Amino acid sequence: MRLKGIVEGLLVGGFALLPAMAFGGRLDGFFATRDQVAADGTNDVCIEVDGTDFSVDGFVSGTSGGCTVEIGYFTDTPHSASATALKTGKTQGNAKVSQSIFTLLFIDVFDTDGAGAGTCADAFFGEAAPEKCKATASMKGTSVASPPANNDTVQSSRVNVACRLEANLGAVDTNFVTTGVQAPTAAQADIVVAAFDGRKDVKISGKNDELKIKQKGIPDTTTSFCD
Repeated sequence: MRLKGIVEGLLVGGFALLPAMAFGGRLDGFFATRDQVAADGTNDVCIEVDGTDFSVDGFVSGTSGGCTVEIGYFTDTPHSASATALKTGKTQGNAKVSQSIFTLLFIDVFDTDGAGAGTCADAFFGEAAPEKCKATASMKGTSVASPPANNDTVQSSRVNVACRLEANLGAVDTNFVTTGVQAPTAAQADIVVAAFDGRKDVKISGKNDELKIKQKGIPDTTTSFCD
């Protein structure tokens, strides 16, 4: 019981006073990356290695038929995570995050010009978290002495997402009030697929509309949703 009390006391008070002791010796922070080939702002990721919190969140975007399509993914319950232990004098390290099932997705289809009646006849917003939906990220970075905190930097990353969305995006729910999954119409599904036609980093294909997203990442030095 005494040991438990000591541990609880450290978690509540002591660690807050000693951030270097608690989380030093490894990469720590929020790391923004973008695909090195795709247009800026069309394949962005935020890798979180912040204290005891790990996640990989990202989005891709494309256009078709007057519509902008954004697909976002969130590892709200990662199943594995790690960061290299950096001994004294070492500054280069790695970190990994993975969620192997039920990665949360959103698909937002909206008018590209953003004004007036617009030309996107098949706009919709939907969410999905199919069991066969995996997201993984690995990164290389440099630990930078603090203060200030979270000054560590990222040099490169690899991100892979693979999710089975079923035919015509049948796993995507566009109505959160009605019980059961209300899938997009065939026309709406076609817009989503067409928005990424020809892309090497984003593909939606096969009879079960399998979504595959890849990012060979470099540091995102522009405005990032990591901020």
